[in-house]
Amino acid sequence: MLDSFKESCLRYCYWVGDTLKRLLVIVSVSAFSISLAVTLYGGLYWAILPSSATSITVKWDFTSCQVVGQPCSFIRSEVGLARKQMAQGSRYNVELLLDVPDSPANREVGMFLVCITLLPINITTCSSAMVPFRSLLVTSLESVILLPLHIARLASSTNVLSIPLLENHTESITTLSSTTSLHLELQTSKLQVSSSRLKIWPCDLSGVRYLMYHHPLLSTLLGVTTILTVTCLTAALAIAKFLQPHRVVAAPRTKSNHDLADRQARARLNQEYRQARLREIKDEEEVVADDGHSTEAESITRQETVPSTLTTHSAVTDSSTAGCDSYTAGCDSSTAGCDSYPGIPVSSSSVTVQRLDTGLGDHQKLE
Repeated sequence: MLDSFKESCLRYCYWVGDTLKRLLVIVSVSAFSISLAVTLYGGLYWAILPSSATSITVKWDFTSCQVVGQPCSFIRSEVGLARKQMAQGSRYNVELLLDVPDSPANREVGMFLVCITLLPINITTCSSAMVPFRSLLVTSLESVILLPLHIARLASSTNVLSIPLLENHTESITTLSSTTSLHLELQTSKLQVSSSRLKIWPCDLSGVRYLMYHHPLLSTLLGVTTILTVTCLTAALAIAKFLQPHRVVAAPRTKSNHDLADRQARARLNQEYRQARLREIKDEEEVVADDGHSTEAESITRQETVPSTLTTHSAVTDSSTAGCDSYTAGCDSSTAGCDSYPGIPVSSSSVTVQRLDTGLGDHQKLE
């Protein structure tokens, strides 16, 4: 029982340690990947956007009333520009962004003018603006829905008022110097502004650069997500390629001293093989030629042997014929001798001569 409890405790400890190790690896890799993606996007943002596309924070000034303490004059501000911020001969757009709270005072402001003066050339341009209207019901529903975010101070009841001041403005070439500062004036004293910024960008800003400049949060989210996805996919493919079984791949042939020596060795081997094969074929041909010569010699010997045999046989036949003739002559002489003896009949001698003639004829047939 105690051993099983110890074993279960050890298993649980090992499981906890393994889980913590995996979580640590996941968190470390995720943090590294996110930081790498943010760094790459920051470098891309700095490289793509021109230096003339800037956003400047605006601080307002006004004259307050002595008794109430509210603004008793128009709201003014002067923004200084960097050297050659607006280069001569270039075209620019200027826009003022005001963060106004959704308060009853701002709802009652109505329409007002916003003027901009280019210094030191003293060119003034004015644009009208008005706080966007929203009904009380929409405001109440939005406040109820976004109540947790308002409590956590992640959202606020403010409206962003965008006021275009200059569009396709071309810096004059005839003037001695370019614009060095901008004078802004809100021709109202009732508007409540929490924060504001002035945006200046060249007219040729378009595409991805326009998105990155005018919508920085959205472009940052998309850019970081894209870079993170590409980085993770690349790392996964690299790890899979590294962990897969190794395959033997034949390296491409290159002209080197080692390859030249190999080719020469193979050529020598091929030549030796061919020479050995030629010798074998030549030996086989010689064996076949020797067999033919021996066969021809045997045939010639046989042809020479047959006439000699025939000659010998003819001689034997002639001798036998001669013997038969002598024998016949002897028989004739013996017959003549028998005639001198009266007791021997002639018919028997004739029979003997006939038998000798028959034997001679058979012998000639055999020849």
